[in-house]
Amino acid sequence: MSQRRRTARRHAAAAPERPEPAARPPRAGRTAVLIGAVVVVAILALYVRTAARDIAFGDSPELTGAAIDLGVAHPPGYPVWTILGHLFTLLPVGPVSFRVALLSATAGAAGAGLVYAIAFRLTRSAWAAVAGALALAISPIVWTWSIVPEVFALSDLLAALVVLCVWSWHERPERGWLLAAAALAGGIGLANQQTIVLLAPACLYLLWRRRDVLRRRPGMLVAATAAFAAGLLPYAYLPLAASTRPAWSWGDISSIGDVFDHVLRRGYGTTSLLGTSRFAGGLPQTLLALAGSFTPVELILVALGVVRGSRTQRPFVVFALVAFAFAGPAFLIVSNVSVAEEFARTIVQRFFLLSHVVLAPLGALGVVLLAEAFGRATRRPEAIALSAGLAAVAAIAVGAVSFAGIDESMDRTARTYAEDLLASTPRGSLLLASGDPVVFPLRYLLTTEHQRPDVTLVILPLMRAEWYVRQLGREHPDLVLRYASYSGPPATMRALVEPNVARGVSVKAELLDDSTAAAYWMYRHGLVQQLRPLTETVDLASFGEDNRALVATYRPPDAAFAASRPWEHLVLLDYALVAYGVGREYEVAKQTGDARAWYERALAIAPDLADAKNGLARLR
Repeated sequence: MSQRRRTARRHAAAAPERPEPAARPPRAGRTAVLIGAVVVVAILALYVRTAARDIAFGDSPELTGAAIDLGVAHPPGYPVWTILGHLFTLLPVGPVSFRVALLSATAGAAGAGLVYAIAFRLTRSAWAAVAGALALAISPIVWTWSIVPEVFALSDLLAALVVLCVWSWHERPERGWLLAAAALAGGIGLANQQTIVLLAPACLYLLWRRRDVLRRRPGMLVAATAAFAAGLLPYAYLPLAASTRPAWSWGDISSIGDVFDHVLRRGYGTTSLLGTSRFAGGLPQTLLALAGSFTPVELILVALGVVRGSRTQRPFVVFALVAFAFAGPAFLIVSNVSVAEEFARTIVQRFFLLSHVVLAPLGALGVVLLAEAFGRATRRPEAIALSAGLAAVAAIAVGAVSFAGIDESMDRTARTYAEDLLASTPRGSLLLASGDPVVFPLRYLLTTEHQRPDVTLVILPLMRAEWYVRQLGREHPDLVLRYASYSGPPATMRALVEPNVARGVSVKAELLDDSTAAAYWMYRHGLVQQLRPLTETVDLASFGEDNRALVATYRPPDAAFAASRPWEHLVLLDYALVAYGVGREYEVAKQTGDARAWYERALAIAPDLADAKNGLARLR
């Protein structure tokens, strides 16, 4: 070996490791673009076909009402979603709630299209990219949240845009506009749903890999910072919207301090997901729920993609895994929420979506690895088509099995439940309520559709907040409110009820304290209970007939339909508990025949109601 060659090798060994030079990424040809467009249209058609035609459970009624009204939703306010949702309400198609659901459907399909674009850049194969996009889009959890009025499909779209732009910049770092575009999308995403900030560590990793370019051109970082700040400007919408005093105006924002409190979610606790310690703990179970939210197709393709990408696209693999680590496990550790209860599980699962989006492009790399295995027996183009076809068929099969439990197009449960609650509430009553599946559908019917203007809805948990009591008094000047908030003596539940008791008080909540127990008792009136003076008595026959007439008018969801739908199942149990409660009164009175009939009625509504089964067992 010559001296010159040995010297060159010593210099190479001593030189610090540098990122590999940026390779020119492949340009998508017309065929690849056409295939991607077909995939997006097909996914959009599926989402539109299964989209909710009416209000749905969860935050959907509130978000729909805020979009229609250009109001302020619960913290952090979701200004981007609200503004876009309002634009969708102007579409001349279907009922207004369906139009708002179309925002989610459109965003979900477009997000899948961006995943296709990322996957194509990684694999240079349109068919592998199709498989990766379909595995994401038809995943039950992604599909479910892409067909109801919710912020998460739009959040996924913006997250995918951040990934596409920052990765494209990493490939061509001389194009500073791509970094600025990623920052702008991140800022807009933060003004839509704040968990997009969990992509920051992964983005910083790619910036660190191109640090030499950033040192030479510091203006890139300045432009990116300015673009990110510009993306946050939609938050200026919150005080402007609140100043018009719309019907939906959470927080009654009137100062800059109110804006910061709202955006930072200080009422809930900035890092708290549910705002209560009741659902804390259970991390192992929550992590298992995150893993279980991935279909077998996703898990297999992503695992294969990590193996394949570690050889050819290692920076992206590291980027995706870092993003997943923060969006998935790290987020769940910080939020510390248990999914043991159905209510909490339904809330938390929405925050699994970002993990699916950041890992989805790896699925296309998994298809390529499968193709390499098949390629030993056939040519590479046919091998990729075969692998992609198998993955797509498997994803579609998973979707077909899940279709009935996901399809929202015929679900009217949120509306009928709220209407049955109102039908149970006497005219002119105060209705004290709590719980998202109760409050949001009720408020939508009362505020947006102006049903039952004689009923005054009071959201009990919010009575602890001065802004809500102030707003409630402004909207209902006939309501007597003696205190700025009702968070403890002397501002008790009795202090709220007694000045207004003459109009009648119905309850669909757990009262904030037991101060009414000394003067009032709870009378079951179907789905609600009425506060009545202790001096008032009701004979059992009248009680039974009153509830029999109400139950005959109710429209509970079908038990088989509700079995795979958490909110609908909770509502089904609520209907059944009405019958069980009446049966229990007859059992206490030793009228076993009537008690048995009511317990059997409860089980006819909800066959899995344990209370009614136990009641029948006691009567034997």
